[in-house]
Amino acid sequence: MLHGILLDMSQADAELIAKALSAPDAPNNEPLRWLMGDALRNQTAWPASSHFLPTALSRPRTGTLVTWNAWIDEFRRLLINPEGAPPKVAGDLRSKGNEVEDKLRAVVSEVQATIEFRNRGFSEFSVVPPSSIAMPDFEAKFEGKKARIEVKNLREPMDHLRMVVAEEWAKRRKLAPDRYNFNATLIHAHRGTVSRAAESRLQNIIAQFPDMNGPAIETLDGGVQIRLERLGDLGDSPEAWMHKQLLQNYGAGRIVVVSTVRGEHLEFRATEIQALFLKAIRIVVSAQPKFFSKETLATDAVVNVIALRWESPEVFFDPQMLEWTETRIERLYADFDLQLKVVIFSGDGPEMPWETLNR
Repeated sequence: MLHGILLDMSQADAELIAKALSAPDAPNNEPLRWLMGDALRNQTAWPASSHFLPTALSRPRTGTLVTWNAWIDEFRRLLINPEGAPPKVAGDLRSKGNEVEDKLRAVVSEVQATIEFRNRGFSEFSVVPPSSIAMPDFEAKFEGKKARIEVKNLREPMDHLRMVVAEEWAKRRKLAPDRYNFNATLIHAHRGTVSRAAESRLQNIIAQFPDMNGPAIETLDGGVQIRLERLGDLGDSPEAWMHKQLLQNYGAGRIVVVSTVRGEHLEFRATEIQALFLKAIRIVVSAQPKFFSKETLATDAVVNVIALRWESPEVFFDPQMLEWTETRIERLYADFDLQLKVVIFSGDGPEMPWETLNR
């Protein structure tokens, strides 16, 4: 079956997936194996290009993998019915190839959210069993009441410069691996999303770059300045050393996107909080039948909670953005006598104490 899964992949991606699928068998990856080992092995729709989990599993044991196992181990410890989690994950991960990454991020969101809620005073978490009626993901106790918790993931915008570069590079590398058998770096200082014109021009630059003799230096639509060059062209500069360290466990054909930090990156921008509010309210509305439909509307005292794991498109952000968005959405529902608690937390995940990481 594994051979059939990998037929449409490049040799490098096929080797990465094969190595990744064997990683959960390692003793120190036992939490990962417990939660999703079977789900990963039974996945028959891996995307034709690698993504974050196979990459992490195929590399030497790093901070990312250590943290993943620590989160899952703590998640299991917090559940009063841990046996319900692996079947839920197996069902959640059944998908088409282009949906696998989104569904894996959704699983990460649920694991992180449970720990986040523990830190906020929730307890006695349980996985809600499968039902013909759309139900929240978890139940818990909060301030003496039953809490119903639905978890969603807010992905980084696809029109963010970093996402445009990563997606286009992966697509081109898949189509012509021999043309993209080198590592490159793209440097920019832009903040926020890019226009369609800038996105189109950036895609064209990446398509033409293997044929260029030097760096591609250009100002895109909206004044977005970029510099794209092969990693080998950086010589022995400190930047070259840093990028080589980032890529030391990868093969050729990768790109590093570097965003320089300026004073403007620390300033508040209304457009950022607007974007977060609009994305959050759309997700909340799509999930509201799990709390407020004819079948799920609670008649006893419960706390309805929706947790949103937010993948910030920027390195720096004001935590008050999250609080403001939470409060405005809660007030909107309260105006119609509907109780809903909104919790937005960073996609970086909760910090774990050393003794937990070292279990």
